[in-house]
Amino acid sequence: MKLVFPTLPPGGLESSINPHFGKCESVTFVTVENKEIKETNVVTPQGQHSCAALPTLFAQNGAEVCIVGGIGGRPYMILQEYGIKTYRVNAELINKPIKDIISFFLTNQLSELGTASCQDQ
Repeated sequence: MKLVFPTLPPGGLESSINPHFGKCESVTFVTVENKEIKETNVVTPQGQHSCAALPTLFAQNGAEVCIVGGIGGRPYMILQEYGIKTYRVNAELINKPIKDIISFFLTNQLSELGTASCQDQ
């Protein structure tokens, strides 16, 4: 399964999620197999900050799950159109490193979003 996170620079497993989806400066893709991290890849969006740009980048890179701090309606809808499930971390987790958030996800401690969510929880 391929997870994607809009992250704060420099990206990677030690970085945290950027709380503003559309302004992320790095994107971290993580491939997980049998609950183990197999591969990590960091991509710089380089000006790709329209509503469709990041979801399209995620889909082009094979993401199946996106974990965010918050997300607006249009990008959320586009992720759904691509079949990318979207989960949100709460305020307690937003500053944790991606590697820790992956553990919460793999143990079913994150809830899938049913709608866009830009507000703090």
